[in-house]
Amino acid sequence: MTIAPVDELARRIAVAERMAERYAAADGVAAVLLAGSVARGLADARSDVEVDVYWRRAPSDAERRAVVDDAGWEWVYAEVDEHEWADGVRLDGVKVDVSQFVTATIDGYLDALREGDTEPELQVRATALLDGRALAGDGLIEDWRARLAEYPEALALAMLDQADRIASAPRQFGGSEHAIAVQVHAHERVAHPVLVFDQRDAAVVVAVHAREVIAGGVYLCSRDGGVSEHKRREHQRRTPGFQDKPGQEKARA
Repeated sequence: MTIAPVDELARRIAVAERMAERYAAADGVAAVLLAGSVARGLADARSDVEVDVYWRRAPSDAERRAVVDDAGWEWVYAEVDEHEWADGVRLDGVKVDVSQFVTATIDGYLDALREGDTEPELQVRATALLDGRALAGDGLIEDWRARLAEYPEALALAMLDQADRIASAPRQFGGSEHAIAVQVHAHERVAHPVLVFDQRDAAVVVAVHAREVIAGGVYLCSRDGGVSEHKRREHQRRTPGFQDKPGQEKARA
């Protein structure tokens, strides 16, 4: 007897869809999004599932717990901070990280990005919206994606200014030789410029959107304390968006 192999990606998508039905039925939930490696089609047997739930107003602890308890899911953790309710559960042997936000928080994050706020968490949430799969509240998700269609000018220049500060940071550590190694994570669309001296990785890592901001040819080593005219012209020439249009990336290569 031959046992057919388990499609781990399909199994995780099914888990997310079952969870979405429960959350979407809860009073106050505006949308549910499948995020992470499962949404991008890259999950395997070791992958957990990331589900984002967007509430119209702050959920009570009782409301959050009722969704999990009534469904009979296993609790793994429950954490709360200023802007997020994070609940970890296990369903059919798969761990699911449920990140919950009020819609007004996401609206504020998108406004802050347009104003040039480089806080990494804001870009993590933007990437989740762009790469994710709407499981409920499609209209709201599409409205947020429309606001992310073009990479904000203020954010692009702020990210380049931040890269300048990274480039000059080795002097603070007394290193005579240094290099900047940009490690691009294509699936996350994020690069981490890591300072390297004396063959050791330094402890300074700052998230930078690679494809849109660094984009290969942008010169990062200006010591004038700001964004060089070369980089400004390069940015204006590329005029990138958060998400490349089909065929655009190939044209840039």
